[in-house]
Amino acid sequence: MDRTVTPQGRRASTARGYLDQARGRPNLTIRTHALTDHIIFAGKRAVGVEWLEGESTIPSKATANKEVLLCAGAIASPQILQRSGVGNPELLRQFDIPVVHDLPGVG
Repeated sequence: MDRTVTPQGRRASTARGYLDQARGRPNLTIRTHALTDHIIFAGKRAVGVEWLEGESTIPSKATANKEVLLCAGAIASPQILQRSGVGNPELLRQFDIPVVHDLPGVG
């Protein structure tokens, strides 16, 4: 059987495969209508994230105790990394983004 279909014939998804089971955890907060602005770095270590919620132009911020996971897909993940200062330095400088990590393969 295709791995993207459950044994009951339903399409598999992150929500069904992970969130349904993890929803009650105290260390999980689900934000809807949110757009990740950038990852917060301390040196080259990711320590948090800033995002915009709804129509707000004031960013919200969360910091991590252990790790920051970026799971925004093939298009949005490179965009977030670049806005965070990870990528081709020439491109980042064009947009006045301070370079955190010179990684030309991003994008």
